[in-house]
Amino acid sequence: MPATFPKSCRLTHAREYKAVFDAKLTLVRGPLRIMGMPRPEATPRSAAAASAASPQPAPARLGLSVGRKLGKANVRVRCKRLIREAFRLIRHELPPVDLVVHVYPHDELALSVYQAALRDAAAFVIEKHRRRQQRGAPATSPPASSPPPAQDA
Repeated sequence: MPATFPKSCRLTHAREYKAVFDAKLTLVRGPLRIMGMPRPEATPRSAAAASAASPQPAPARLGLSVGRKLGKANVRVRCKRLIREAFRLIRHELPPVDLVVHVYPHDELALSVYQAALRDAAAFVIEKHRRRQQRGAPATSPPASSPPPAQDA
């Protein structure tokens, strides 16, 4: 798989960022606060694509939030380039998730640190989402040790 960063791997609209923020799945790794949400399976857009055997998983997508507190423009641009490069190199390893990276002021880190943070965040988002789904699933039967509900007179 080519290590490119096409538009399909970017969060491009405010509604996409808002959906990630609303999911409230956040992981902090050093100077990075990474928010995420799992993506549903990709849906085919054409009839020819619909006839394909199975849908391909949606690619992981990245959004960046870098404020002026990080430094001057050249520092902010350098940081964004490093994070995009880290994502570009590992995006084929990531599950289908949307990630938004908010960067706090820090000295420049190695590319491998950013890659590890993105991998950890993607795994965290998938695991946390799975746990939420299990918790939200209705119980099949009440536990045997619980007393019957009390009735008010």
